[in-house]
Order: sequence, then C-alpha cells, then structure tokens
Amino acid sequence: MSGTVRGRYEIPVAFQVSGRIALRAVDAGQQVDAGQVLFQLDPRDLQEDLHAREAEQAAAQTALDIASADHVRS
Repeated sequence: MSGTVRGRYEIPVAFQVSGRIALRAVDAGQQVDAGQVLFQLDPRDLQEDLHAREAEQAAAQTALDIASADHVRS
C-alpha cells in the first residue's frame, strides 16, 4: 500500500512588509503552534529604510525651522 501524507490544513503565510528571509524556523509539513515564529526577515533592509526616513524627517524639520525663523523676522 502506498499513499501521500498531507496536513489537515494549509494556510498561506505572508509578511506585512517585504524583505529577505534570514531564518526559516520550521520545515515544510512540520506541525506548528499558534504564535510560533516561522520565519524572520533580515533586518538590514528595514534598518536602511528607517535611517533614510529619519534623514528625510530631519531635513524636513530643518526646513520648517528655517521657514519659521524667516516668518518671525518678516
């Protein structure tokens, strides 16, 4: 007798943000528990994006400070 063993449920998995997978904590077909970490994203891409956004925010704050000072002088 031969056959194929399959899981009872198949659930699609997705991240809220895009990125590279740095760690796969489970194997295909492995039983998992609710809340268990399945994958981890590589944080480097997210850190670079955060630093870019922080630089943009700092530049915008500087522009606002200059505009406010110019307004007070006029």
